[in-house]
Amino acid sequence: MMRFFIAIILVIVPLAGAFAGSYEDAVDMLNGTDNSVAIKMFLPFAEADHAGAQVKLASLYRFGIGVNEDIAKSAYWAIRAAENGHIMGMIMTSTNYIMGTGLERDFKKSAEWSRIGAELGNSTSQVAWGTDLLHGRGVKKDRALAATWFERAAETGRAMTFEGIALAYSAGLLSGSHVAEDYERTMYWSERARQAGGLTGKGKLEHWRSNFAWRCQQLKAQSQPLPMSCAKLTSDR
Repeated sequence: MMRFFIAIILVIVPLAGAFAGSYEDAVDMLNGTDNSVAIKMFLPFAEADHAGAQVKLASLYRFGIGVNEDIAKSAYWAIRAAENGHIMGMIMTSTNYIMGTGLERDFKKSAEWSRIGAELGNSTSQVAWGTDLLHGRGVKKDRALAATWFERAAETGRAMTFEGIALAYSAGLLSGSHVAEDYERTMYWSERARQAGGLTGKGKLEHWRSNFAWRCQQLKAQSQPLPMSCAKLTSDR
């Protein structure tokens, strides 16, 4: 009988040790070749509210890496990570709510997670929150506040964000009717994009100016006063 118990211990202990280790060991395993073992190693950390492990599990279940794809489990672990303050968990949860991936579609909850991430300083969340405000998606529409968040996101220095803001101002999406102010803001952000190494070439500038030309034509058709920027469109070409 004693020999039987010893044999059992000799079998169980190595098996238990195979999945023990630190969080870093689990990450190393994930970066290796055996993702199925990595998942088993992440699980106890995730259950103990390790936000990083929860995000890892959310990603692994979402894309079926080392385990069968399970969007419900992915969404569950993403929410757990978000509630524990992990930015990527917030981004994933916001996206899941807006797309209805593993969760019932809910624009209001999506916007709430974007807002939280934005206030924590994450530029991706700031763009998402600005977009929610711009279109009134899950929150009351507020163009001015949307512009504020877009510009905060742009301060991260990404040229693509600069260009996106310039385009939004040129199309009147962020103010609606303030052509003169929009023109100055467009030129400002296009120059920021150029300095950041963006693709702000002649083609894009012409596209933005064509937006203003159309807006100036609409003002003229409505017999409204034309701002100086409408005349400047011609002189700047």
